Amino acid sequence: AAGAGDYRGLVAAIVAFFRDARPPVSAGETLEIYAFLEAARVSRLRGGGRVAPREMLAEAGCPDAWLPPAADGTPPAVGGP
Repeated sequence: AAGAGDYRGLVAAIVAFFRDARPPVSAGETLEIYAFLEAARVSRLRGGGRVAPREMLAEAGCPDAWLPPAADGTPPAVGGP
C-alpha cells in the first residue's frame, strides 16, 4: 500500500507524460486548480470574503468559452459583445 512519501504513482505519471506527451491533468482541471488557489489567496487579502474562482479566471484574461458557469448557473457568454 502506498504511504506517505511514496512517489511511485507520481513518477509513473511523469514517465508516461514524457513518453506519450499527454498530460495527466486536463487543461480545464489545471485552470480550475489555478482559479481555486488564486481565489483563496485573494479571499485572504480581502479579509476572508467570498471570491469566485470564475472571477479569478476572468481577471486573468481567460477566454469566455473556457469559463465555468456563473454561480447562478448561467453559462458563460460565447462570442462577441
